[in-house]
Amino acid sequence: QDVPAANDGTSPAAPPAPVPVASLPPVAGEQANYDVAFNLLKEGRYPQAADAFGRFLQQYPSSRLAPNAQYWLAESQYVARNYDVALAEFRKVVAQYPGNPKVPDALLKIGYIHSEKQQWTEAKAALERVVQEYPGSGSADLARQRLNRLQREGHIPG
Repeated sequence: QDVPAANDGTSPAAPPAPVPVASLPPVAGEQANYDVAFNLLKEGRYPQAADAFGRFLQQYPSSRLAPNAQYWLAESQYVARNYDVALAEFRKVVAQYPGNPKVPDALLKIGYIHSEKQQWTEAKAALERVVQEYPGSGSADLARQRLNRLQREGHIPG
């Protein structure tokens, strides 16, 4: 990790080093722990957010917030372009929380990841599943857009 240089007046002060999640003060309760993790995500601190969501899921596996925490853990990995890890984490959303409102979004991201990895058959299957199983959702609209793009680009048959 880069250590910020001392400001000797010759250059602008370096931004503060990110605070490791382990050094954040402990917070009490499910919602507070979830909020800490979600705020890290909103701040763009993706590795720290992923760690915090992972710890939340270990601490509160039966929480009503667990499906969302699992989704945001996956999303933290996705935006950091850790596609293999994100794929596994999004698959947990689908497998462990069927019927949850995050499932269509997780399936959509599974399709996006396969697209990023140029795994066209898998991308098509995941995106079509969103359209078929959640036809009126915003995720289905986005899946249709991606399918159309993949067809236009010649990656999948029309």
